[in-house]
Amino acid sequence: HWGEVERGEIIVFLSPESNRNGQRIDLIKRVVAVGGDTVQIRAKQLYVNGERVEDDHAIFADTRYKSMPNRDDFGPVK
Repeated sequence: HWGEVERGEIIVFLSPESNRNGQRIDLIKRVVAVGGDTVQIRAKQLYVNGERVEDDHAIFADTRYKSMPNRDDFGPVK
């Protein structure tokens, strides 16, 4: 534990599960919310605590699973 995570920071951690080669890989993620925040995606736009996040990197563009229902909306979750 290095300290408290803050919005906007980039964090690197090991994947919780191993890949096909039995290795855990580095995951690199940008923090968009912290404990107590409410997160929601509406029409592919990120909202944190009811406010739209104006960030070109905060997009949802996963098109791998065409058989799944519409994934343009998510949450809200706290």
